[in-house]
Amino acid sequence: PGHAPQPPPPPSPRTAGPPAAMEHEPASELRERRPASTPATPERAGAPSSEEAKDNVQRQVEALATAVPAAAQPYVVMAAPYVAMAYDAGAKALPYAEAAVAKGTEVWEAMQPYKPHLLLPAILGLIMAFFGGTFLLTIACVEAYRMTGWESSWRCIKQLYTQLQRVHRVSSEDDERDDDGDGIPDVKQIDAKALAQRKMHLFLTTVDPAVLTDAIAGLNAGFLAVLAVLRVQFARTLALGAAIGNVLEPIAQRILGPILGAVIPADYRKWIAPAIKYLCAWLGMSVAWFLERIISGFHSAVRGGFMFARCMLAYLAVQQIIPAIDHEDTYIDEIVGAIIAAVGFGFQFSMGFTLPWFLKLPFLPLTIVEYLLQGALMPK
Repeated sequence: PGHAPQPPPPPSPRTAGPPAAMEHEPASELRERRPASTPATPERAGAPSSEEAKDNVQRQVEALATAVPAAAQPYVVMAAPYVAMAYDAGAKALPYAEAAVAKGTEVWEAMQPYKPHLLLPAILGLIMAFFGGTFLLTIACVEAYRMTGWESSWRCIKQLYTQLQRVHRVSSEDDERDDDGDGIPDVKQIDAKALAQRKMHLFLTTVDPAVLTDAIAGLNAGFLAVLAVLRVQFARTLALGAAIGNVLEPIAQRILGPILGAVIPADYRKWIAPAIKYLCAWLGMSVAWFLERIISGFHSAVRGGFMFARCMLAYLAVQQIIPAIDHEDTYIDEIVGAIIAAVGFGFQFSMGFTLPWFLKLPFLPLTIVEYLLQGALMPK
């Protein structure tokens, strides 16, 4: 007491080192430390995380609300979170889609010894022979698209994908920019309106307008051509359905009108005539489409049977299982094709042009597409 405290002696060179707290630090914590030479992860380097990217998109959409009429602004603001969620889901799914494409290409290359360009059309021929009447609109759509716009549309899709990749890459780099050097990305230091203007400027300066407009126009032309072909091809079916409905309606009104009027309360009797009208229209279209399925089912069974027979002959010849045979010089393909067509059409007709229960789930996507196409072709 009474003496000033003496400072601790400086550590000697031999004992100099980390503080005592670090000397007793657990080994597990020391192992978890990254060395200084470890490359920085995207989060450490300032790259936006998934939540930050979603927040940027939401801010951009909300900024667009100032550029739309006042009546639509609340709806744009309400849609902003859902647009951001869709963007985030697409960004997360993109690597998996690219990996799936790469894996599919790898599998296709690995299957080359088995000649998939001959084997897969044979399998498709069997599907057409046994289920062509069930998916008549889908098959007609694929054939029309292949003839009218497949090559140009595929080229347009690749061009659009290239442009979107470029925009995504440049936008990701822009999200990391820190021009003022304060350690915070510039996009986090501006309001939503400035962020939307910045991203719009980036989009307009990155995308090639000629390529973008040509790609969009090509896709639109391909889809319109397919829809026009389908409308022309099935105009007969639509006209037949409307004619059957018009014939049934007067008869149904005379027979069902009094019966329904006797059991339906007076307040609801005004709906009897419209209900009978729509019922007759539905019955007419159902009969017309069933007749069309019979015709299309027979046609697809014949086409599928011959496709299967000829592709299998070529496949077996390439695999050196049978001698090479030109289908123009033999009747084997006609005989096999006719047998497959007869069995396939008989199966379709016996099932009422519907799928067996155990195939409903695997073919659910095609079933949805079939109903969507049928709805698009129905007269308004």
